[in-house]
Amino acid sequence: MRNLTLLILCITALALSACMGSTGKSTVESFISAVNAGEINKAMELLTPELRQNGRSEILRNALESTAGKMKAKGGIKSTEVNGSDTGDIGEYKVVSNYHKGNTDTDTFKVRKNLDGKWYLTF
Repeated sequence: MRNLTLLILCITALALSACMGSTGKSTVESFISAVNAGEINKAMELLTPELRQNGRSEILRNALESTAGKMKAKGGIKSTEVNGSDTGDIGEYKVVSNYHKGNTDTDTFKVRKNLDGKWYLTF
């Protein structure tokens, strides 16, 4: 039983670390995918811990829910193009999102690698 519990904990830890993104680009892609799918908790985990603290969490959650609703109204994302780069521990990416109903949005995302070695979105 102890081995099964340990195995479940290891699998959970690996799954959570995979969600964080091993590069700035994969973090941006995971964030866009999570918001598009309405997975707001997952999207929130990809924001820097500082953004999720200090009373901002509820404001950010509401903004992400609103954005997810707007994405859904456009038919959801059909495809995205993510271009940019990481320089050391920071990066900036331009994202072009093409929607099923023909709309196109262009956004810029900033990312930062924290001391824990994981990439997060920042402002």
